[in-house]
Formats: sequence, C-alpha cells, structure tokens
Amino acid sequence: MEQFKKILVVDDSPTSLYLLENMFQGNYLVITAASGEAAIKYLETNTPDLILLDIMMPHISGIDVLERIRKTERLKDLPVIIISAITDEIYIEKARNLGVNHYVTKPINVEELIQLVSNLLKTPNNNS
Repeated sequence: MEQFKKILVVDDSPTSLYLLENMFQGNYLVITAASGEAAIKYLETNTPDLILLDIMMPHISGIDVLERIRKTERLKDLPVIIISAITDEIYIEKARNLGVNHYVTKPINVEELIQLVSNLLKTPNNNS
C-alpha cells in the first residue's frame, strides 16, 4: 500500500488551518501547527514532504521558521510554499532569498495551489 506524503500546514488562523487541511486531506497526510513554535517543535523529530507556511504569526514568524528550516541539514531541501496575505515585496524577496519554493498570496487560487503542491511532491493531481 502506498504511503501518503506528509504536508505540514502552519498558520495561526484556525480557519486557514481548517481550509488547507480539508483541501489536501484524502490525497496527503496533513499535519497542522497553529504557531511557528509548534511547527519548530514538530520539525525537531519529524520530516514532512512539504510545508505550507503563513508569514504573520505571533512570536515566531513564518520567515523565522523558514530560516530555521534552511539552516537545518536534514530539512534544508524541503519544499516550502508560503501562503500569506502579505504582498509587500520586502517579505517576498526575503522569502525568496531564504529559498522558498513558491509564494502564494491570499485569497488563494485553490486549483493553482493544488497543482503547485502536486508538482512539488511529484504526485498525480487526484482532484481533476
């Protein structure tokens, strides 16, 4: 039996977590983290196949989480998609400099995000 690929969804908004979890559940194993701290704690002992990461979170931002991921040998090549309402070029450029794979702005285009995830995980798009 084929094992589901794991997606870690990190967002401090319960609504965003719920929507993203439901968008990918069934095709992937979705793990949620409601803060940057929770994401870092999870990543200490687990390696998902992809991370969907919000930027604006209290205490530890998504940019800080991304920076830690890229500095960790085991995680440094992990695909990361930032999903954020922030369209400020400063944040987008910082994310790109840290090696983010894609930067998606909210409101998200569901089909586009599903395709991005599918391409990064090299899995067939089961929702088409």
